[in-house]
Amino acid sequence: MLPRKKIPHKLKLPGKKLFLEIIALFLLIGLFVFLLFKYFPDYIPFNLFNKPDSSSIPASFPPPCTFRPLPRGKQIYHYSHGKDVVGPKLQVVTIDPFDPQPDQTINITAEIKHDSRVTKATAILITDNQITPQEMTLTSSETTNGTWTASIKLEDTNLCTYQLKFDLQSETGNYNDGMVFRP
Repeated sequence: MLPRKKIPHKLKLPGKKLFLEIIALFLLIGLFVFLLFKYFPDYIPFNLFNKPDSSSIPASFPPPCTFRPLPRGKQIYHYSHGKDVVGPKLQVVTIDPFDPQPDQTINITAEIKHDSRVTKATAILITDNQITPQEMTLTSSETTNGTWTASIKLEDTNLCTYQLKFDLQSETGNYNDGMVFRP
């Protein structure tokens, strides 16, 4: 039979050295967080200490929106219209580039067909903070079945709102509608 081991009556806890090391570690972490908040507040995704109240947010501050990524480059859209649509009818719309950045020019080409002469075509770009109408120019064919173009310089962002509307006028009716890419 093996000799019995002696069990100490008192449990020995880690010494004071380990306790002081843990306290020092917490102090270093606390100092690091304090300095991070004080000297680099832009790198913190939230601010615990200075939360703005609703009165400090300007009234023109845009509400948050759901960001939708856009396809890159040139996009071509083919239209079809029901029998109840009156006025000139879009057949094909080309937007190049479709994902413009601020200060970039968007080239819009629209094939428009109607049974009477199209007298005026306007492309209207609607972005986050701006509405930009641009008169379109007839570049080929006839006024009843032709290609119209416009170039619009994007002077605003299009992160939340990005729409392209058309105001087409003719001798026998008008068409005013468009496409919504970001509501």
